[in-house]
Amino acid sequence: MAFLPTPLIYENLLSDANQTLDLAQFRWLGGIGADRRVLVVNRQSGVTSFGQLITRPRSLVLAASSTSSSSYVEPRIVSHLTGARLKPVPGYSGGARNLAVLSGEADGVIGDLASLDPLLQTPGSRVLLRLNEIAEPASAAAPGLASLAKGPDAPPLLALVAATAALGRMFALPPGTPAAILTQWRSHLDRVVADSEFRAAATARGFALERVAGAEVEATLRRLFAPSAPVGPALRRAMAASAA
Repeated sequence: MAFLPTPLIYENLLSDANQTLDLAQFRWLGGIGADRRVLVVNRQSGVTSFGQLITRPRSLVLAASSTSSSSYVEPRIVSHLTGARLKPVPGYSGGARNLAVLSGEADGVIGDLASLDPLLQTPGSRVLLRLNEIAEPASAAAPGLASLAKGPDAPPLLALVAATAALGRMFALPPGTPAAILTQWRSHLDRVVADSEFRAAATARGFALERVAGAEVEATLRRLFAPSAPVGPALRRAMAASAA
């Protein structure tokens, strides 16, 4: 069984088909825990509203992990759709992203709201933007990306960000796994998610436990990776435009 993180979706869409995993071929058990994707900035950035990122001459430096990670790709999408001046800098893995923002080495970061809670506990830090529309009181005052996005690439890229966030943590069996085994393991995952102790532990840590069925994960990935889908070309344009 494999845990395949959702940033692999971005990597698949940006890579040569012969150089990456074909996610659509895996037998999906399902996903757990939809992300609440937000842009958070620290006090040192001097930014108090998203509109400032469009008008001010200096770029907002964001801590990111690898160049195929959500923390790197999503700032490029936001820049492409809104005109905001965002500069994701790769090389910060795991908790190093939060530390970079806390120290002022970076101005902010895009990530899941639960993982960014340490930043939001520091005075002056704030949520500037919600990338998807999952309800969350802590970020309700921030504008949503859908309300600011412009251009022909907005529909496919908004759908991509929403789908990637909704899939959460994805679990799969290898391609070619027999249907009977797939059914059995989907049942195992359902029991884990329904377990009261497991749910209580997740809630105590601020993690959402929305369950995405395996068939839904499979259908979403096939839709995103379909040869005729506009998502891949739109994502490549976003990456090229914001890098210029």
